[in-house]
Amino acid sequence: MDKIYTDGFFGKEAQTAKQREFIVSRCSIHVEDFQRFLDQNSKYVNEKGYIQFDLKRSMKDPSRFYGEVNTYKPSGETKVTAKDQSPDRDNADLPF
Repeated sequence: MDKIYTDGFFGKEAQTAKQREFIVSRCSIHVEDFQRFLDQNSKYVNEKGYIQFDLKRSMKDPSRFYGEVNTYKPSGETKVTAKDQSPDRDNADLPF
């Protein structure tokens, strides 16, 4: 699947060491660009109305960040239990 980047969202690392103690990132949103991005990518909005994206550090400039839409969807498979993992074991024979 192609990567989907958040248009209109930008992040930068805080400038001083003192700021970085409590500021994770200084973010900016260009409202028109971000609204257009949301309109064009509404299929990634979840049932609660959120679009999930990962904030990533730029390789070219490590003080800058960008957003990439997290398109992961659980498969809906049931969880595997311990009994499913070892159906041939009977807990009564365990030494503890």
